[in-house]
Amino acid sequence: MKKYLVLLLMMVLVTSTTTMALPPVKVDKCATCGLPIGRCQYKGKHPKPKKETSKPKAKCHTCGKTIDNCPYGGKHPAPVKNCSTCGLPVNKCQYNGTHPKCPTCGQVVDSCKFNGNHPTAFEVSLSSNLSDATMFIDGVNYGTASGSRMLKPGLHSVKLTAKCYHDLDTTITVNENNTNFKFSMSRKFISGRVVDNSGEPLNFGVTIQVSRTNEIHNTGYGGVFTIENIKDGDELIVNYETIKSAIDGIYGNIYQYNESFIIQPGQSSLDIIIDKSKMIKKRSNVTLTGTVHDTEGNPLIGAQVWVKGTDRVTTTGIYGEYSIEVSSGEWLEVRCVGYKSLSSKVQNQSVINFGLSESK
Repeated sequence: MKKYLVLLLMMVLVTSTTTMALPPVKVDKCATCGLPIGRCQYKGKHPKPKKETSKPKAKCHTCGKTIDNCPYGGKHPAPVKNCSTCGLPVNKCQYNGTHPKCPTCGQVVDSCKFNGNHPTAFEVSLSSNLSDATMFIDGVNYGTASGSRMLKPGLHSVKLTAKCYHDLDTTITVNENNTNFKFSMSRKFISGRVVDNSGEPLNFGVTIQVSRTNEIHNTGYGGVFTIENIKDGDELIVNYETIKSAIDGIYGNIYQYNESFIIQPGQSSLDIIIDKSKMIKKRSNVTLTGTVHDTEGNPLIGAQVWVKGTDRVTTTGIYGEYSIEVSSGEWLEVRCVGYKSLSSKVQNQSVINFGLSESK
């Protein structure tokens, strides 16, 4: 036993001496965790740590706030639109914000006078200053110019005709806002005849004056007259002077008749009856004498010597002589076939001679 103990002690001593004499063994360690390589779970090759990056918070597309601060969590409700026609919200508009348009006038149905259903014809009112004129529309005779007609919308040609009036040619455009048309026709002339109360025509001595223009017209053979460029409402002043009897001629008494007439719309003729019994005495005349000859001094037989504005007229004799009743201030006019007419004013003369030149 002791032998074994001694042997064990010697072995321990030898081991201790050997251990102390050997150099220390170098052990590699992990540079990351510090453990020996053998004990490091990554064998000294730790993976690189991932860098932490902070993501920007999402924002609401409507209000611009972050989703966390948006009261709707980024999901705002869609805004309510109003209809541009009726003004109601689109969801309450009967046409959902898109009103239909009228195919005729192009307006939205709500604004269209006929709610999109235009009539195929309109009742058109037509009138003229001459009610009995004949009217033609698009070449069709529609009778008198006044009244109502059913016409299609669009352009129409209109023509009015009437006696003593200029034809009227025009066009009208018919639509829902244009259904009333008035026309005015201009008169060409007015004609008539002047007679006395026995029905005899007054060929001479009657003058008709248009007060608007002061034009004076004389009656011709048969008492007829024609006045051009006359208008509705014009006043015609009729004047007539004459010697009523042989005794009046001896004493030079002149009688006068005056009357006024207003031209009515549509009036085309005017017949005038002069009642000689209602004529009034105007003035007294004197007898005027003289001769009518040509430029060479030859007497002119059958020449007419007329007191203008009266029915007093005479003809020259074989020596070209004449005699007629006149008053101072009146005008004499001499007429002869083939010669130019000549006029002269009477100014207290008792003799006036006329020399006529030939007409060319």
